[in-house]
Amino acid sequence: MRVGYCRPPAGHGPNKQREALEAAGCELVVDSGIASLLGSVDAGDVVVVASLGALGSTSASAVRAALEIGAKAAELVVLDQGIDTSKEEHGAFFRHAAAIMGVDEGRKGPRAKPGHSGGKSKVDPSALANAIGMYQSGDYKLSEITSATGISRSTLYRNLPKGGDGDG
Repeated sequence: MRVGYCRPPAGHGPNKQREALEAAGCELVVDSGIASLLGSVDAGDVVVVASLGALGSTSASAVRAALEIGAKAAELVVLDQGIDTSKEEHGAFFRHAAAIMGVDEGRKGPRAKPGHSGGKSKVDPSALANAIGMYQSGDYKLSEITSATGISRSTLYRNLPKGGDGDG
């Protein structure tokens, strides 16, 4: 059975989508949520959507929904993007989508760099206090302070008391 799914993304009315789905030969059009769609789909069915955006409000949620459709052994047709899993090597789209989700799930944030959690770094308070004390004593070069304490120059300067010794 061809099952259409209609979820209005921004700027597109459900009537336009419904018309496109009916023109694509959908015998049933579901418009009451992705859970309802998944409950209506059986193995061998073909799910038709106007665009991937109809499957979710974000790329990740749309791909996740597409993977759930594939997990039910159903095919997926996306009219706007020209995707038709029934006409390609079986499962290629779903394998690519799963690979994309695997990469996305492994990321810590939208622009995370390897080794960075995206939060403010933690500074050892005792090392910082030691670095400030060494700096204020005037007995040490900056390079000696940073190598002995592990505190960077910028962190040291940022944490010096304001106007306390005339140097900062």
